Amino acid sequence: MLCLLAGTYEVNAKVQPELAGGKVRLVPLSDEHLAKSLEWVNDPYIMSTVLRVTPVTWEDQRRWYAAILSDPAKMVYAILRAGDGIHIGNTGLYHLDLTHRRAEFWIYLGDQDSRGTGAASETLTLMKALAFEHLGLTKLYLHVGLDNMPARCLYTRHGFKKEGVLRHHYIIDSKPVDIVVMSQLENEYDHESHTT
Repeated sequence: MLCLLAGTYEVNAKVQPELAGGKVRLVPLSDEHLAKSLEWVNDPYIMSTVLRVTPVTWEDQRRWYAAILSDPAKMVYAILRAGDGIHIGNTGLYHLDLTHRRAEFWIYLGDQDSRGTGAASETLTLMKALAFEHLGLTKLYLHVGLDNMPARCLYTRHGFKKEGVLRHHYIIDSKPVDIVVMSQLENEYDHESHTT
């Protein structure tokens, strides 16, 4: 269940609520999260799962952070472990469009020990509640590598449906990569019961 800890989301003011579950707490990404995030996005495993082609420099990271702070169509969160507040990954909504009531979801867990613990599942539950219950979106969509079966299984378990495949959409390590587009509509979202 979604627990709003502080603030409200206002499009122009760029105020995001904190979200909490039993395993994770989501807080708006801040300057203190950038160094760890930079380390993670340059990890070869994370790069492959988030379909990143080139390494990120500190300057790139600072530009990305400045862009998310100023762009009302992006909400980015640091994922913290609930018990000790350790930063274990990042998640967010990109292309947040309140006119067409849709956004693109993304997530990665940089902390290897947190994978397989239910942290990603609970994060997805919290983000879906934010999108559908509080932002009033009618569609949440995502892009995932065709070969990324752990992520595809997570999304399917959470009610996302495959819309199609973008064939050879990326070239990573000189190889074409197919991308699966998945989505969930608000009328497919169960407001009472959440899969974790």
